[in-house]
Amino acid sequence: QNIFAYDLYVVFRGFLCCEENDEIRIAAMTHACGIIVCLRNEQKIESLKLLIELYHRVSSSSEKRMFETSDDKRYSVSGNWRLRYCLVEQFTAIIESNWFSLISSSNLYREIITITLISADDPVADVNELTACKFIPALINGLTSIEKEELKREFADEDPSLTADVKSELLRAYVNSICEFASSGCFTRRQLFCSVICSLLSRDLGGTLEDIFWEKIVDSLLLLEKDPVSNVRLLLFRSLNRVQLKENYYPKTTFDAISEVKKRLKEANESWWMI
Repeated sequence: QNIFAYDLYVVFRGFLCCEENDEIRIAAMTHACGIIVCLRNEQKIESLKLLIELYHRVSSSSEKRMFETSDDKRYSVSGNWRLRYCLVEQFTAIIESNWFSLISSSNLYREIITITLISADDPVADVNELTACKFIPALINGLTSIEKEELKREFADEDPSLTADVKSELLRAYVNSICEFASSGCFTRRQLFCSVICSLLSRDLGGTLEDIFWEKIVDSLLLLEKDPVSNVRLLLFRSLNRVQLKENYYPKTTFDAISEVKKRLKEANESWWMI
């Protein structure tokens, strides 16, 4: 740990800050989670903040390119999407690591939440697909798995503001933001919403998330029954199939409503109902 703290950490930060060559940053970033785990607690937080800052710089750069004239239209819209993709991968790995659940600062969680919502609108399909299938579900799972007694204040320099109530409030606000995708005028957002739900249902629901799921998420899913885009309806059908596997967790009236929607989807889309 001393070697990482005094020698390799400086080199690692230098590579991440190397704006002249994105390939160098990507190569260093590929190992970010493994390196951060070996650092001292205060350096872990510093590194996470550096990755957050780097993502915002790369993201804003991409947004700027969307309004610039370029012979390569594809690049002008996407920017260096591999860098953003790699960042999303590393954020996901960090969230799923053991030390992340010990962070007691609600501000850091809010920063990560903001990044997931920005990444969900990424112009490159690979990036927002990774966000929907792994990044967002990992963060939601992280918010539900943190328990108050686990906040051991190992990160002494932080503001210990992530209480159980704040955690619950963050989770509800986050889920509400994601559910807004279901009523978006952009079909890619509606598709992403269904993909997030499919990924969530592959995990164990519990506690606050289980309550929110049946209060908010299922209602938002059912709103997509008559979506004009067939891919959205197909993802909806797959999501409802997974929801029905959780029938022991919700009221019979909800089960009946889901069954009725699935029946109507089958009748209207006979070519793909068995998928």
